[in-house]
Amino acid sequence: MKKTILTILLCGVMVVGISGCGSTKNKLGGDEPLSDHAETILSISMGNESCVPIYLNLYADGNYELFTAYEDCKPLETCNLALKYTKSIKGTYNYDLKKIIENSVSANDITSSDNDSFDYEMIVGNPYIEEGYHYKYVVKKGQNNKYLEEFLKDINVNLKQCANSEYID
Repeated sequence: MKKTILTILLCGVMVVGISGCGSTKNKLGGDEPLSDHAETILSISMGNESCVPIYLNLYADGNYELFTAYEDCKPLETCNLALKYTKSIKGTYNYDLKKIIENSVSANDITSSDNDSFDYEMIVGNPYIEEGYHYKYVVKKGQNNKYLEEFLKDINVNLKQCANSEYID
């Protein structure tokens, strides 16, 4: 009887360890962020969440950078850090980003009751602002922005994840 219970317990522990159940960290990885890149034309992150989101920067030259980790203080330590992403995954894209913006809601049209109900937030870069677009756009929860979903699928990015924290010394 004891062997059976121990065997079941050991198998359960192995399944949890192999499957990653119980782990809240994502496995995105990445390298040092780019130090030299083209002008940012659009930045996208998930909406209001209780964690630091991964962050997607789209550059004017067709490259993108997905920020996956950030500098953080060790648990139970007090410190004042400005958000600084420390790792990113790079890639290229070929997509008409204006379709995404035009099928989103301008932050200028948001009421105070809408403040906590966004799936995505987007910050528009200077080239689009100069064309008359607003600075900030959102995709409200339940709103379908098929162009954003199509774009994220094309570059194989899931923005609905939290960034990994990297503790500083």
